[in-house]
Amino acid sequence: MVASRCAILRPAPARANTEANKNESAERRLGVISPIIALRDSGVTVTCLMPGATDTEFFRRAGMMDTKVGPEKKDGTDDVAKAGFDAMLRGESDIVTGLKNKIQTTVANVTPNEMLARQHRKMAEPGTARS
Repeated sequence: MVASRCAILRPAPARANTEANKNESAERRLGVISPIIALRDSGVTVTCLMPGATDTEFFRRAGMMDTKVGPEKKDGTDDVAKAGFDAMLRGESDIVTGLKNKIQTTVANVTPNEMLARQHRKMAEPGTARS
């Protein structure tokens, strides 16, 4: 199981300081492709887990509670872990968890990056949290 995140599939200008981690996540996801092909007939599976915002201490520790995404309801860690584990047992190469995340990543595949960047800014820019 390789942990990544679905945010790697869209630009994130509001939090440029997290982009290095995002690039590492993208490299992890891309790094899964070769082993999947090499191990295809071995009985060993490689799965890239890409959750969206997950209910952890990340947003508080990162000082993001003043953003729209910070205080919003997020996917539970147990649900994310179970979805990833189940996908791994099914031999899936990757999984995006949560219906909202699946919709966002599907739309991201056909949406211009500039538009995705503007949408992300509205969600993750400091001061965008609802009072």
